[in-house]
Parts: sequence; structure tokens; C-alpha cells
Amino acid sequence: MNAAGTRLALGLRGALVLAILDDAPSLSRIAGPDVSFVVAGIDRIEGSARGDADATVLATALAAETPVPVLAAGSVQHDHPYNLARRVASLDQLSEGRSGLLLARRDSGDDPSDAWAGAALGVSAPADGATAADAAAAIAALWHSWPVSSIVGDRASGVYTQAHRIHRLAEPGIFGVAGPLNVPTTPQGVPVLAYSLADDEDAAPSHAELVVSRTAPDGRSAGDGTVWWQRLRVESVDDVDGLLLDGDADGVFLVLDTDDVTVALTALDRARSVWRVSAPRAERTLRDALALRTPAAPAAGPAAFRAPVPLH
Repeated sequence: MNAAGTRLALGLRGALVLAILDDAPSLSRIAGPDVSFVVAGIDRIEGSARGDADATVLATALAAETPVPVLAAGSVQHDHPYNLARRVASLDQLSEGRSGLLLARRDSGDDPSDAWAGAALGVSAPADGATAADAAAAIAALWHSWPVSSIVGDRASGVYTQAHRIHRLAEPGIFGVAGPLNVPTTPQGVPVLAYSLADDEDAAPSHAELVVSRTAPDGRSAGDGTVWWQRLRVESVDDVDGLLLDGDADGVFLVLDTDDVTVALTALDRARSVWRVSAPRAERTLRDALALRTPAAPAAGPAAFRAPVPLH
């Protein structure tokens, strides 16, 4: 932590998001100016029980009501990489670069064995680190597959998009993702790809830019520019006093594992007081606020289209 105080981010259960969206004072207290980012639908991947609300929908609703950066939670086991990439890229466009994805290996409510085994898609893979790394690589590549600079709108030539610059993925991977994505690169280049590291995992996928975990992950300095936020969880107000902060963390990711607004607000106020929470960087995009540069684009596959898209 820095000398000025603790940087704080929050994981919110789906039911809690829905409750505070209907309560402006509660929303302003939870998504306050001292919160670096919030993760909507954290119960999809973390906590005591899983709700049914879609995390990307919750994140979009929060982004529309607050300037705080918002990430959506998603798991390799439950969400296909293409769908996650598409929905989060759309969220990043709508929020003007204030969003990202918190990816996890497993879903809180699914069978712990296979990823997509029951989805009748012809895809079944172990819900393990290798599958998570494959999905992270696919998502990162999809976010780069349609450069927004290819949209030129050139009236003289009649070309709207330089379609030859829109490309497929070089490696389809376990999930057979070919691409391209139907959403161009976003106001912050690409959304921030974060990873929630389970206690029985040794390391996050190499494409993760931000890792949240209970303790520092192995080789946390190996990733170029990767930051680590310590994951802590509270279900009641009394839980806050028993939590120990790791001074080597870049911030604290506090999971509010409750659907009760009063409990969440009281626990958050207690954390703010005990931990001397500091205000985040006042930057326009989430990437700027976390001091993360846009990652280099992965190797591109073949062009998805041969001819330019004309103006009509």
C-alpha cells in the first residue's frame, strides 16, 4: 500500500447491485470517489452463493449511473470467451473506457469439473488453469481483432471501413474461437483484463493485467505491468476488524458478500475508517487510473474480409 492510504475496490453481489440502483443515497456511498473500481456480479465467481443476474448487464447499469469504473465478473466454466469478449467490449464503449472483465476459472454455481460440458456446443475442457489461460488469450485477441482506426469514413474513395485490417485469431484454442469480434477497439484501447486467482491456483494467465487473490500470486512480477490487489471478504460488520492487509499489495479488493444494503454500507464505512482509504487517481479511463498501458496486440490471424466496406 502507498503511504497516503489504502486504495480500495469493491466486489458487489448481483442482488446488492440491484438494490443500490434503486437507492441513490446508497449508490453514492458505495460507488464513492474513494473507490477505484467495482466488480458487478461478484457472486458469479466468488462468495457464499450465486445469484442469477447477468454480471455484464449489472455492470452496464452501474456504469450508466456512476462515474466509478466497473468490471463485470465472468467465469471460463460458465461463459464462452467470445460472448464475454463481446459483452465487455460493448460495456467499455458505453462507459467510455471505464470497464473491464474480472475472469475466474470456475463459476460459483456450476459443477466443478468441466467447462461448457453441458452446453451442447461440442466443447468440453477441464475447468483448470490451462483452460482459463486459453480463454484469457482468446478474449485478449478478440479485443484487438477490429482496430477502430480501420473505420475511416473516406467519402473520396467511398470506403467506410478498411475491412482487410479486421482479422481472425491466429490460434482458435480450446474453444475454437475464430473471430473477429463485432465490436471495435475501445476508448482505452481494450478493456482491462483482470483475473480472480483461486486459493488452489499458483499463477494467473499471462494475459491478466490485474490479479486479485488472497495472497500474492507466484511470479507476480513476471507479467509486464501486472498489478496485484489483495482479495478480502466480509459478510458482516465485525469481519472487517479481523482482516489483515498485505503491505505489498497495490490495493484491497473487498468482496461485500451480502445482499443486505445496510450491512454492506456499515461494513464499508468501517473499512474506510480502519484502513485510511485514499482517493484513486483522477483519470478518465480505468486503464489510466490503474496506470496500465494498453497491451500489445497478439499475433493476428488472416484477414476476415477481402474487400473494403463501402459507404452507402
